[in-house]
Amino acid sequence: MNELILARHGATAWNEARRLQGASDPPLSQAGRAEARLLGSRLAGSVSQGQIVWTSDLRRARETARLALPEGRLRPDARLREYDFGVFDGSTWEENESTHGNLFREWAADPEAAPPPGGETLKEFRARVAGWLAEVRTGDRRGVVVAHGGVIGMIHALLTFGSFSKSRLLMPPTGGFVELRRSPAGAWTLVAPETSSGKKSRISRFPDSEEGPANPVTTATLEGNPDPKASP
Repeated sequence: MNELILARHGATAWNEARRLQGASDPPLSQAGRAEARLLGSRLAGSVSQGQIVWTSDLRRARETARLALPEGRLRPDARLREYDFGVFDGSTWEENESTHGNLFREWAADPEAAPPPGGETLKEFRARVAGWLAEVRTGDRRGVVVAHGGVIGMIHALLTFGSFSKSRLLMPPTGGFVELRRSPAGAWTLVAPETSSGKKSRISRFPDSEEGPANPVTTATLEGNPDPKASP
C-alpha cells in the first residue's frame, strides 16, 4: 500500500455539543450527513467499485462511509474505534470537572498513569490501532479508512514514528480527510487536501523518531478541537 486516505466521520449531536465522544455510538446529525455527502464529492474517483473501505464499527463512521463512498465494500473493524473515555464519555469538559473532580483532573494531567475508569490507556489504544495497521499495509495500492480523529492521529504517529501528541494536530474536522503517501524509500509523508469546511488541514512535519509523553489535551479532545474549550 503506497497511499492511505484517512477520513473522519461527519458530525453528531455530541460533536456539536462539545461532548467527549469515544466508544459511545450516537448517529450522525443532519449536518453530519451533509458533511458525509460532501466528503464523497471530494473523494470522487478515489475508490473503485467493490474496493474495501475500512471503517470503525461505530455507527457514525459506518454511516459516513455509506453516504460518502457507496461504491466501496465496507469492512468495519472494532480496532478502529475512537479512544474509550470510560466514565467521562458523553459529558463536556466542564461537566466532567464538576462531576468527577480530581479523578478527571488526574486523568487529564496524565492519561497513561491514570486511565479513565471503564476506559482504556493510551498504550492499549496504540496497541489495537497498531494491530489493525499491521494487517493492512499490503494489498491495494490505495487504502481508504473512515474512522475518528484520534485514530487518524494514531495511524499517522505509527507510520511516521512520531509522537501521538503531535500527530493529533493533523486531525481534520468532521467530514474532512488527510492523505498519506509512501515514497519509494518507504517513508510516509502527508498530503494536505482541502477539508469539508474548505480550509486546509493543519499538517506539520515532525521528526522521524520522537515519542514523547502524552499530551492531556490530546486525549481529552480526540473527537473535538485540539482546544478542549473550543467548538469542534
